Amino acid sequence: MKANHLKHLYWRAGFGIDIEKIAVLKKSSRKATVNDLFKASKHIRPLTLDFTEFDDYYTKNYKELKSKYTREEIDKFRKKNNLKQRELNTAWLERLND
Repeated sequence: MKANHLKHLYWRAGFGIDIEKIAVLKKSSRKATVNDLFKASKHIRPLTLDFTEFDDYYTKNYKELKSKYTREEIDKFRKKNNLKQRELNTAWLERLND
């Protein structure tokens, strides 16, 4: 496969690809490369973070939240949620680095 086709394929698959891997895969057929991508995707390790404390925050609209929580509690939810989202982003980036 051509290098630009490999880059496109790997970016579409969400993995990206480095120069060394392009050099190796250029010798492979398109079918073999796609099959390898599918094989690699069978061995996933899901990110596991507990977001259950935010169930109300995610499932209720603002009016419902206001009737159940104070403004300060809603702000705390929002801040804790932002921190948890950062934790998720960090875990994702670390996974990509593995």
